[in-house]
Formats: sequence, C-alpha cells, structure tokens
Amino acid sequence: MSGIFIPTLYAMSGVCAFAALRHGFAVMQRRVSRIHLLFAMLSLLIMALILAKAGAYQAQTADTLVALRRWELSAISLVFILLPWFVAGYTGVRPRTLLIGLSAFWGLILAANLALPYGVQFVDLPRLTYFELPWGERVVDLRVLHPGIWNRIGWAGIFLVMAYSVYACVAQHRHGQPKRARALAWALGLFFASILFNWAVNHELIEFIHLSDFGFLSLLVLMDLEMMLESRDRNRRMRDVLDHLPAAICQKDLEGRFQLINRGFETFFHVGGADILGKTDLDRSPGNRRSARAQMKSGLSKSARRSRASMCWNATVRSTSFSHTSFRCCVRMALPMRYAACISTSPNPGRRMKR
Repeated sequence: MSGIFIPTLYAMSGVCAFAALRHGFAVMQRRVSRIHLLFAMLSLLIMALILAKAGAYQAQTADTLVALRRWELSAISLVFILLPWFVAGYTGVRPRTLLIGLSAFWGLILAANLALPYGVQFVDLPRLTYFELPWGERVVDLRVLHPGIWNRIGWAGIFLVMAYSVYACVAQHRHGQPKRARALAWALGLFFASILFNWAVNHELIEFIHLSDFGFLSLLVLMDLEMMLESRDRNRRMRDVLDHLPAAICQKDLEGRFQLINRGFETFFHVGGADILGKTDLDRSPGNRRSARAQMKSGLSKSARRSRASMCWNATVRSTSFSHTSFRCCVRMALPMRYAACISTSPNPGRRMKR
C-alpha cells in the first residue's frame, strides 16, 4: 500500500495542527476574538478526522476499520457541532434556536455513533475490500454502499448545516460585508462540494475514493488566510489611528508582554516596535530606562492578578528625558481578550520631551 496518497493525508494533518497552534497562540498572545478560538478547535478536529481516515485506508481487519471509522465519525460530528457557531460568529447571523438545535442534533449523532455496535457508518460488520487508485496505489475501500437509518439522518443534518451557511453568507453580503461573505462562501463552497462528491461516491454515481478530507483542508486554509489577513489589517488601521493621537499608548497581555505601542510611546521611551513587542519590560530595558517601564509593568501585572474584574487606575512614570508623566492604566478581564493598556494623560508628552 505504498504510494503518495496516505503520506499526503498525514501532511494535511500537519497543516491542520499548524493552523490550530497559530490561531491558539493568536488568542493567547494577540488578543484576537473568540472566533479564532473556535477556528483552532475546528482545526484540531479536522486533524483528528484526517488521521483516522488515513488509518482506515490502511486497516488490516474489519474490526480495525469499524473502530477507525467510529473515531472519524465522532470527529466529524464535533466539527458539525462547532461549524454553525463559527459561521454565526464570522457572519454575525445568530439564530440562537437553530444553532442550539443543530448542536443537539449532532450531539445525538455522536452519541449514536459511540453507542451502536458498528457505529453510524455500518449496519453490520463490513467486509474488507480494496480500491485501486488511478496511479496504482491500493487502499481500503471506504465507500458506504449499504447505509443504515442513522447514516441517512446524518446526511440530513449535513444538508441543514449547508442551508444555514448559505443563508448566513447571503445575509452578511446584504448587510454590507461582501468581501467577508465571498471569502466564507468560497471556503464553504469547496468544502460542501467535496461532501456532495462523497455522497455521489457512496451512491456509486462516481467510482472513486472520498474527497471530503481535501474539502476540510480547503475550508481550513482559505479561512486561515482570510482571518489572519483581516487581523493584520485591523491592527494596521488601529496603529495608524493611535500614531496620530497626542499621547503615549501601550497595550499588554496579563503576563506583561507588549502587544501594541504607538509612535508617542516609542518617542517617549526611545524604543522601536521591533525591539519591544512580544517582550516584557525587563526583557529589553537598556540602562537607566529600565525603571520607567518596570513601574508600568509592575502596576499592570499585580493589579491584573489580584482582580478578576475589569479595573482602571493611575500611574506615574519617570523618564530620563522627561521628569514625570501620568498614565491611565486599565485591565480587561473578560475572556477571550484579557489585556492591560496604558494611555498617557499628561498633555503632549512627546513635544514636552523634545523641549
């Protein structure tokens, strides 16, 4: 069973793992929205189902095939529990009753898959057969040629998720967000096309293997690129606005790492963004400028750890070029965007410093 198809599946699972780590760290360190956390969870589930599918293609016994397909269907059920919530978060179209209903439906499919002796895919123990790919590679045939009632119910749930996703994309386009709607529509369109291809394969309309794994990957890659581009563009526009404000502004996570600084902050503390972003005050504080930034870090970190609620306070910082300046510091404790920020309240600190 040597060839390129199985290694390709394992490589695809690595891409999914990378996307999960990328968005997971974005949530923890860059204070992005909850939608990135949902996307990271979807990436992990897609990785799990691809790995299970790769194992099923290499199954040596019927019992192994049933077990691996059970794990695959469990991951798919969890994907379809999270996917409507991801679409809702991305588009802003949130019919709560429908979303809860879809989650309950796929929770039922998951429970049935775990409880039935052969899972949702099979009515009884399948016979191990093989399928030869056009380039000569031989894999286990995963087509479900004799589906049971639970399999048909699952397909009905897939069509419901498809219908809601189309509705959400259209609504988002009509509400003035055509670019985001098109990006999501392309990603979901490729994904649902691969799902329909699976349906045609199972009904022997097309003689080939399932391609839904590539549909899952296309959804993941397209949305990963779109969401990260949006995040960078949003940060760039925020930075452009903050750079024109007559105040020194910084934003940190609750571990004291700098996440954002504006031009006024760079001028006041004589630092560049590349030198300080992602670091704490004590990671890079040359010479006599250590005390000024350390005072801010201490106040932010201690207050953040003592309080579970959002709070604000005043702090005074000393600089070598400018005697004192006052900062208004705030901590936001609400998940998933916990962060601390300081804004100078002294008038035009940069100008005073130059004089």
